[in-house]
This record gives sequence, C-alpha cells and structure tokens, in this order.
Amino acid sequence: MADPEKASDNGAWLDEHFPLHKAVFQNDISRINEILTTTCLPKINLDQMDTHGNTALHLAAMLGNIEAAKLLLEHGANVGLKNNDGWKSLHEAISYGDRKMIGLLLSSHKKQSHRSLTSKLPEIQNHLESLNDFYMEIRWEFQTWIPLLSRVMPSDTFKVYKRGSKLRVDFTLTDFNESIISWTRGDMSLLFDPGAPKSYQTLLLNNKDEVYQRVRDKNRHLNDEIDLLMGCDIISSHISTRPIRFVRAKGWFMNDKSYNIGEYKADLFNIKELCLITRKRREHLSQEDLRKNRELNKAFSSGKLPPDDGSSDDDDKNHHRASLSPPPKPEFAWAEYLRLPDGPDSHLGSRKKRRLQILKSKECWRCVRTFHSQPINCWTFLKF
Repeated sequence: MADPEKASDNGAWLDEHFPLHKAVFQNDISRINEILTTTCLPKINLDQMDTHGNTALHLAAMLGNIEAAKLLLEHGANVGLKNNDGWKSLHEAISYGDRKMIGLLLSSHKKQSHRSLTSKLPEIQNHLESLNDFYMEIRWEFQTWIPLLSRVMPSDTFKVYKRGSKLRVDFTLTDFNESIISWTRGDMSLLFDPGAPKSYQTLLLNNKDEVYQRVRDKNRHLNDEIDLLMGCDIISSHISTRPIRFVRAKGWFMNDKSYNIGEYKADLFNIKELCLITRKRREHLSQEDLRKNRELNKAFSSGKLPPDDGSSDDDDKNHHRASLSPPPKPEFAWAEYLRLPDGPDSHLGSRKKRRLQILKSKECWRCVRTFHSQPINCWTFLKF
C-alpha cells in the first residue's frame, strides 16, 4: 500500500505541472481564462499532455465542458492530437454525445487541417519542381469473393500529368446511383497548382460540359456530418512504422527481382513489419444504431445499397440526431486521476468504454519499386 503522505506530495507535484488541465477538470472558467490570458504567468503549452497523454482539450471533451473547449480553441489548441489510447478530442466528444461540442471540434479540426495543408504548400511545390516531368496511369478496382460480381464493381484509370509544380489527374468515374453496380461515367479533370492564387489552387473540370468549379471546404453539411459521426463506430487507425524494414524481393532462384518499366529499370523491395493498428469504440451507439449498421454492411456485401427513404433530403434540425444524455461525472478527484494507471479506470468519459473498445492489428504486405536514376530514401517514402 502506497504511503499517503508520499502520494499526496506526488499529487501536489503533478498539480504544479498541469494547471490548465486542473482548471478544465474542475470546469473553472475564470481560472482557465486567467491562465490563457495573463502575461505575468509562465507561458502555458496548450498541447501539453498529462500522465495519460490527454491534452486540456481532451479533458474538456470527455467532461462535456464546452465553454472551456471554446476558450482553448480560441487560443489555438490542437484538435488532432491523440492520447495514450490513440484517441483524439473529437473522438471523445462523439463518445460524450453533445452535438454542440462535436460540431465545435469538427469545425475546428477542418480549419486546422486546412491551415496545416496550406503551410506545407511551399514544400510540396519545391518537391514537385525537383522531380522530372512525367505522365503515368494508375488503375484501381474493387474486388470481392462473390462470383462474377467483381466484373461489375467500379474501376477506373487515373491519368496523371506532371509539369513543373503543376498536376493534372484525368478520370471518368464521377458518381453512383442507388445501386452499387450502377455508376455514372464522365470526362473529368482535377487540376492542382500550389503556386496559383488561393481560390484557384485546386479546380475540378467537367471537360464534356466545359465548366469548372473551385474546390473549397465549407461547413454547409456540418449537421449531416455530425449525424454520421454519432451513428457510426468511433475508429482510430494508424500505421506502425517503427519496426519497418525494406527487404529485396527474391525470385525463384533467390536472385534479386527487377522489372523494366518503360525505359527504367526498377528494383523490387518488400516492406516488412508494416502494421495497420485499428481501434474501435461504440459505447455511444444504441441497439437500433447497431442493427442499422449491420444491415448496411450486409447490403454492401450483397452488392446493393439499401433504398433511400428520403429522410436525409430535409435539412430541418428536427430530423437530426439529438444529443445523448451525459455520462456520470468521474468519481475520483483531480490528484487521484493523475496517479491512476492508463486504462478504462482512468477514462473520464462514458463508463461503457470498458467493454466496448476493440483493438485489431494486421500486418500489411506491401512492395515498392525504386529506380536507379530516381532514388528515394526511407524518410521521403514515409513522409509522403
């Protein structure tokens, strides 16, 4: 049994290192505002993680403290960070089930992602300019174990043109109707120019109708996106690259495999120990949600989508999902939370998470071809 005095000192030491977290945990809005705005206090790292990898924004989402979340986001808190269990603050907000909190974090996540991409445009432009101009074709297709169905599954060939820092991608698959085997074809092009004015960096062309549209991120369908998030599993996936190894592929007689692609000779490497780790939660779903999701999965497996009941056409707020009843507040104090080991017992949100988290790990078998005249290092491969 731990010494009470030592445990108390440990808790006090931790309190001094996470003042913002403590204020959010206690939902002390005036204290949060003081920490964020008072210049005489030491500068606070908004994205600092506590002993469980949670940022202050994670705690606000888990506890449903929306005013605290607003203050944190106004000062630039990062929505995309994951805690020790692999969950973002948006995931925790979905679990809690407050529509306003989900909408706030989802909208902020979009804005932050857009800013992050915009900040990388000069680097992307430099990398594209460093490559030789090229043309290539990428064919993709869906496959299934159901006999004969693969022949009518969607497929397309992307034609990619690169000149300088500009990219053009031509494709023909544009839309699908009520059935997964009924597809709409067209003549479309996606143009990307990182050096163009902001509103014209990405354009979508309809070559047949001779019209174009600018690709912009709007929150027009935010309520529909919230409904979708609240009605589906919470999923977090990442590819583990720490143990990754590149191994030369061997032929029948253990000779190194090489291919000629056009005028280039390419060496073939297998990527070993590349794992896809997926975490899934569904504590926020009702039995009706689970039933509908099972039916939808069966419909996709059979090659057809369920008929549209038309309920999604009306954007009236009365047709959107209601917020869930908030889970009980945690039964432990701030200092006790910090000293708890990682796991369900230290989770501040729904207690149902204890039995509804699913973890899957699957090794991905992939290969990569490299050209002697166009070498690529491991850092560049993993980054892009």
